[in-house]
Amino acid sequence: MAKQTGSIKLKGTIGDINYYKSKNGGHLARAAGGGFQKGSMHKESMVRTMENATEFGRCSKTKKVFRIALAPFLCVRKDGALHGRMMQLFTKIKDLDLVNSRRQ
Repeated sequence: MAKQTGSIKLKGTIGDINYYKSKNGGHLARAAGGGFQKGSMHKESMVRTMENATEFGRCSKTKKVFRIALAPFLCVRKDGALHGRMMQLFTKIKDLDLVNSRRQ
């Protein structure tokens, strides 16, 4: 991911590049686009992508329940990276599941 340097900081999209300010205060630039096209979500080539999105969503919901359960202990500490670290942890736990493994 590119970082903006110089005295002029851009925000928005110019051509194929999005410029924005991140939560930690850095000014970043990345390629625009991506995501699903309207008619391509049900193609056979997108099945794996949809499976990945479903698994990510399940991990996210599980993480939310776990985070809410820990909220009384976490309220004294503000941490903007907690979500990312917990998602990484729950994704690794999901990968260790031998009963509901994905087909290759």
